Amino acid sequence: MKTKASVALLLAALILGSLMPVSAVVAPTRPGILISPRPAAAVSGSSFTDIYDRDTAEQAEILRLLGVVEGTGGSRFEPEGTLTRAQFTKMVIALLGESNEVQRFAGYTIFPDVRGSYWAAGYVNYALRGCSVKFISGYPDGRFGPEDPITLGQAVTILMRLLGYTDAEVGLTWPDGYLATAASIGLTEGLEGLDGFDAITRAQAAQLFTTLLTTPNKAGTPYAATLLTCKEDVVVLDTAAQAGDGTPGALATTEGTRKVLHGPVSTLFTGRRGDLLLDKNGLVCGFLPETGGTARTLSVASARSGYLTDGDGTRYPVPADTALYLRGEATSYGAGYGDLTPGTVVTVYYNAAGQADYLFAGAAARTAALVQADGSAREIDALADGASYTIYKNGAVVTAAQLRQYDVVTYDAASRTATVCDTRISGAIQTAAPDYDNPATVTVLGNSFDLLPAAAADLSGFRQGDAVVLLLTAEGRVAGIRAAGTVKSNIWGIVRACSPDSATVELMNGMTVSGDPDLSGTAAAGLAGLPVYVSSEKLGKLTLTELSSRVRGSLDVDAGTLNGVALAPQVRIYQRVTGIGTASALGQLTLDQLPAGTIDNSRILYAGYDYLGRAEVLVLEDITGDLYEYGKMTYTAGSLSGPMGSFTSGTITIENGSSHTGSYNLHTQSGVYGGMVLSAQGGTVVDVVYLKQLTGVSRAAFAGDTVTVGGTVYPVSDRIKCWNETLKAWVSLTDAMAYSDKYDLWYDRAPAQGGAIRVLVVK
Repeated sequence: MKTKASVALLLAALILGSLMPVSAVVAPTRPGILISPRPAAAVSGSSFTDIYDRDTAEQAEILRLLGVVEGTGGSRFEPEGTLTRAQFTKMVIALLGESNEVQRFAGYTIFPDVRGSYWAAGYVNYALRGCSVKFISGYPDGRFGPEDPITLGQAVTILMRLLGYTDAEVGLTWPDGYLATAASIGLTEGLEGLDGFDAITRAQAAQLFTTLLTTPNKAGTPYAATLLTCKEDVVVLDTAAQAGDGTPGALATTEGTRKVLHGPVSTLFTGRRGDLLLDKNGLVCGFLPETGGTARTLSVASARSGYLTDGDGTRYPVPADTALYLRGEATSYGAGYGDLTPGTVVTVYYNAAGQADYLFAGAAARTAALVQADGSAREIDALADGASYTIYKNGAVVTAAQLRQYDVVTYDAASRTATVCDTRISGAIQTAAPDYDNPATVTVLGNSFDLLPAAAADLSGFRQGDAVVLLLTAEGRVAGIRAAGTVKSNIWGIVRACSPDSATVELMNGMTVSGDPDLSGTAAAGLAGLPVYVSSEKLGKLTLTELSSRVRGSLDVDAGTLNGVALAPQVRIYQRVTGIGTASALGQLTLDQLPAGTIDNSRILYAGYDYLGRAEVLVLEDITGDLYEYGKMTYTAGSLSGPMGSFTSGTITIENGSSHTGSYNLHTQSGVYGGMVLSAQGGTVVDVVYLKQLTGVSRAAFAGDTVTVGGTVYPVSDRIKCWNETLKAWVSLTDAMAYSDKYDLWYDRAPAQGGAIRVLVVK
């Protein structure tokens, strides 16, 4: 064992070894700790091919951006190898930004073991005689020991001197004084198991340098801010953006798009928030990601106000004011969740308290590939460049066996996810811009679509009026174009308006298309408000195909199956109320909003299926009662008038804080609590229900969003209407319960049938 002598103080002031470009990341070695076998693949997104630990990979990338390391050649970092004192010295000078001064100090000898011909002579000589910070010295015998492995005590001494600490301030016992002071300011966090005389690995050196950047100097300023301009709380949006002058490889962040000094920026930082470091010319030369908190990457099955749902049905609460970074644009979740279509890969970043801090949904895809054969992942392998990955298709994790020819694949190196989309839309080409020879967009069905490079090449074989099928990415860009008939359109949407010669359909991806459906009056009326498959092969024409109305088996809500087959992960479920000759508008549901148990196929009006025969669209007959407006009901009778005795329908009005009126031909009670639902076109009442009463219910019976009466647990509708009999006013639930602790409750049907408490009356 080496003796810890105070004389070593001098020795230690020592040597800086330069970190060469890091290529692979491995967990830093700890004395007495068994190192587990390496994973099969290096960290995806790292510039180095031999780093298997993500923390080390990030630290190596931080130093590479700063120009402090380059690796050891052949894209290797050798994280478990050691650094020499000469290498460490070179790294420090590079960190200080003074490498340009080194050459004039080369060619002569100061230390007898660092001759002028030695590769690092300029660095060692400059560090001793010319550097802005005096951070090294030689051994007592006059040597420098350039090829000696640098120890923890030596490395920490050097970095502490960069922070402004001197021998006198840390005590005379070396290296204990420097190590103790370094530990007190957090510089050696994570390296507590090492002895001051232990040689450090390259990974441990990377950790020390990275920690140094955020450690305050003696004056209290984070060290990075003493070297560079620091922009705080910046989110990385795209590591392969285009600068304003067209230069590729720029970095897009919430602070703007800038060129990179030592690029490219690793995709390890995509979506991360942290401090952006800029040189005096405004070039990016560093990024320090925030630490602490956690992240979860998921494929969106549905996005709703207040939460996201993944393919497994798991809900992720997201407050409306949570920041959302979607395809390079900043917004809030409340304003942008409607653009998180099924299949969108989202990373939710959580703060230390476990609350959603912000969401990142990636930069717009610039490259995509078409699957060339059923069950083949060859195209994904090429995009991933050997890294392991997870495949998401239409919102669910799948294997290669579930890929189909003409599926569109985009790859996100940051999350190592391959997003596969099989959405296809057909139509006749209306125009291409700026022209057919060099197109950036194509217009079909009244919508302009961005073209990825392969699709732009495909378009060269078509002209205006040609019937084509567009193969779309999950974000709606065109990755390929095929002639109609080569591949089938499969996009569906909701018919918002329909007449014999004009239909408007809101597609499942948020687009709206219009055209002549060429239908009879009866057929057109029957499609209004329904989901349909949409295709087109002629300009101005739409073909609308009803979903199947002959559904086999029952819907098992608990198991998430229809006729024993699992529902599609991104299944869209709707309900409507059907009357005589008319029906209500559709209302969307999630699976967990349906009553537990099974729903007979007599109540399943329509179903549409995906490529595996799983239901991806369902229309149910009034499952929850949520489509009705509830309140106090008033009926005004119709009348006969005119010489021919023409009939005027009666009207029903529901008062619940606002007024809802519709015409109805059947007599209805007045002055009672009930509900009505209007037709999709409005104005006509489709159905009426009378509410049932529960009297004298106490406040103590309520628990969360339920109330228990007579042993039965009733859900409380989130749209409950509350009438204060004393004040003769409709009030909020909070005000109603604050006014009294006894209530009359009114519900529509049994909870097992989807019923809920719809009206509360304070007496």
